[in-house]
Amino acid sequence: MTIHRALTPLLLATVALAVLAGWLAIPRDASAHAILLRADPAVNGELQSSPDIVTGFFSESLDQRLSSMEVVDGIGERVDNGQTTFGPEPERMAVGIDETLDPGFYTVIWETLSSVDGHLLKGSFPFTVLNDDGTQPSGPRFTAPSAGGQPEPLNVSVKWALLVFATLLTGSLAFVALVSNPASSGTPEPARSEAGSAARRRALRTAWIAAGALVLVAAGELVVQADQLGGFQYVDEALDTRWGERWIQRQLVLTGIGGLLLMIPSFHTVGRRAMAGAALWGGIAAGAGYLLLIAFVSHEAAVPGSFWAVGGDFLHLLATAVWVGMLVQLALFLLWVRRQPAETREDLMPPHLEIFSAVAATSVIVLLATGAINALVQVPSVEALFDTAYGRALLVKLGVVAAVLVVAGANALYLRERAIDEPDSSDYGARIHHWLRRAVWAEAALGIVVMLAAAVLFQYPTSRQAEEASQAAEEAAKTQAVVGYEETQPAGDLLINLTISPNAPGNNSFRVFLFPEGGGEIGDVLRVRLRFQPPSDDLAPSEIVMEPAELTAYGAIGPFITTEGNWTIGVDVRRAGLEDARADFPVPISLSGAGGQFDLPLAVGGWLTVGAIGLIIATLLIGVWSPRLPELPAPAPRLLSVGTAAFTVIGFGFLAISVLPDTTAERTASPESIAAGRVLYDADCQQCHGPDGRGDGPLADGLPLPPADFRVHIPFHQDSFFFNVIQNGLGTIMPGFGNQLTEDETWNLIHFLQSEFGIDAQQPGG
Repeated sequence: MTIHRALTPLLLATVALAVLAGWLAIPRDASAHAILLRADPAVNGELQSSPDIVTGFFSESLDQRLSSMEVVDGIGERVDNGQTTFGPEPERMAVGIDETLDPGFYTVIWETLSSVDGHLLKGSFPFTVLNDDGTQPSGPRFTAPSAGGQPEPLNVSVKWALLVFATLLTGSLAFVALVSNPASSGTPEPARSEAGSAARRRALRTAWIAAGALVLVAAGELVVQADQLGGFQYVDEALDTRWGERWIQRQLVLTGIGGLLLMIPSFHTVGRRAMAGAALWGGIAAGAGYLLLIAFVSHEAAVPGSFWAVGGDFLHLLATAVWVGMLVQLALFLLWVRRQPAETREDLMPPHLEIFSAVAATSVIVLLATGAINALVQVPSVEALFDTAYGRALLVKLGVVAAVLVVAGANALYLRERAIDEPDSSDYGARIHHWLRRAVWAEAALGIVVMLAAAVLFQYPTSRQAEEASQAAEEAAKTQAVVGYEETQPAGDLLINLTISPNAPGNNSFRVFLFPEGGGEIGDVLRVRLRFQPPSDDLAPSEIVMEPAELTAYGAIGPFITTEGNWTIGVDVRRAGLEDARADFPVPISLSGAGGQFDLPLAVGGWLTVGAIGLIIATLLIGVWSPRLPELPAPAPRLLSVGTAAFTVIGFGFLAISVLPDTTAERTASPESIAAGRVLYDADCQQCHGPDGRGDGPLADGLPLPPADFRVHIPFHQDSFFFNVIQNGLGTIMPGFGNQLTEDETWNLIHFLQSEFGIDAQQPGG
């Protein structure tokens, strides 16, 4: 009665809360996964002239046949040339504009189908073409609808069913091979054969039910996928995608599993036990392959280091299948064994529970470790857990997992141990076995709820994607352009600043600024040339002479960067009567930052993190399996226990060290720094640039060229650019102040300029 009173409220409350939490996690508002990271023109960009091309960079590879982009004016009339182009990287999409756009408000409408996970999304962003005098134009603004960001309960249900039945299929067969067969091997006949035959029947029935359900789920998946493309008539288009390829492959694997399920009893009937065992293990391997194909269209398939990320997600799915699928079979075994004679129960119960506990503990360790790695891949910060929809959904999933672990801990540490030691012939033993059966079912049910939370989580863009999009938007807002690379290098008596936008394969805009080193003179510049050295000897180098732009700037536009890799871009400056200046810039180019499939996939931590998690897994597994080793000499068990505990603590220590945020503080625009910069501006800058930064100070009229209007120039460069201008000057346009201002004072002045004239300050309410 004590056990009844203690466990009933716990189990009922845990299951109810977990189910409620899982359903509450279903999003009401979310985005699909090929989300816009950055654009050129930038989102909300204000352009002095009409663009020739509009480019979007997205978070996942695009299906080119079902993705598109168009530009409309303020009344919704299309103004682009109607030709959407892609590449060279798979996440890039563009549309050309042949006619010069009049000043006005324009909207870019895009539709993407992710070739990774098959999600469809429609969205838009605005940009403005300013009047010739730089003022805001007049006219209407077009508002474009968005679609595809609302995950429907049907989508979640289909994904949930896919995970549940794939788990039951693989886990049921694994129970026979990993638990039932070895646990029954020491039981005398005929109980041994009866137990083995019964286990196979239960597992095969469950597997056939799961396989049949997966056929229906596959049909549901196809309907959902075609529906988001526009209707059932788009089934062919849905199948003719990367998602469709994986879908077809899964059906082929499922067909193979069906054949293996037929072979297992057939071989047993004719006494070919070895062949039956091979068919059983083949079914397990095929079930694992089915799970791998699911992982191939997961979030992890779209990150740098996808090989490792997908592998971790696959192990996560496999550990879940082994744990939860075997729990269902254990529950069915407990129902079967209670109807057997007492002697048979006493022979079968202890080894089944002991082996299951070891295998389940192994699965849980792998599950938690791979779940932690997946979180480190997709959640770049602690704040992202609370600030993004994916992070909040992950917290709900972790809450459900915690509930499962509570029940699993009660089962493993209390009920199973007592069920092994206490036969059910006594009243106390009968109560223990009764509650063990209930607790196993509760643990399995909670595991299925965890899969509901995982199905919900799949519908969200990851925290990593959301943060990348947010950072790209902030960077674009600061510069009003997609500035992918900016670096300054010394070159003799000059400092050369190189800016590349967007710093990706294809067309790029190149800008070079020249600064005198140490307050000297730039001299009479005759030519500025760019040299492009590709990362491979198979590609030919190229060069271009840049055109003069304003002040000491030089520009060029063209498709000189043709592929990803580590490029070297040289800048050669030829001057009258002075030595040539030359600087080589190492410029890494990647496909929208996608990286290689063998890169480190973690958003937080590094290889030390991976090593620490590996050490923790190894020591915990030793702790789980060491009791099953042959008896060791007297000191060995104690040393083994102390060693595993010590290395587990060391592993957690290394893990904590590896994921702690870098405390190396960059120069921040604190209120004190901004206030100090204001004092410096009033003392040294406003007489030329004016109190409002318009270039209209009292000394402006006496200068050869008008001073810069900070409202125009401050948003267009990184802080390092202005640091060089203030310290070293800008040719004959502006003297350097490096001999008057310290580095800290220069940074204080930059922080004030950004706070006063940066893009944020120019927004309404800024």
